[in-house]
Amino acid sequence: MGLHRQEVKSFQVQYVCDACEEGYMEPKGPMLMSHPPLHPHRCRNCDVSQNLKHVYPIIEMEVAG
Repeated sequence: MGLHRQEVKSFQVQYVCDACEEGYMEPKGPMLMSHPPLHPHRCRNCDVSQNLKHVYPIIEMEVAG
């Protein structure tokens, strides 16, 4: 087997605040050792806190073409 190259597009995924539905959530503080682990976030717009499964923003990729 050898190497295979393929063009991909990348996308930044932001989590929109559930409270104000306008601001983006940003990570604040260390991961919580719960089951499943959660990551504290705070809204840039309304300052609401929320624990999320992932650290946002994340980058997703898809095959181009």
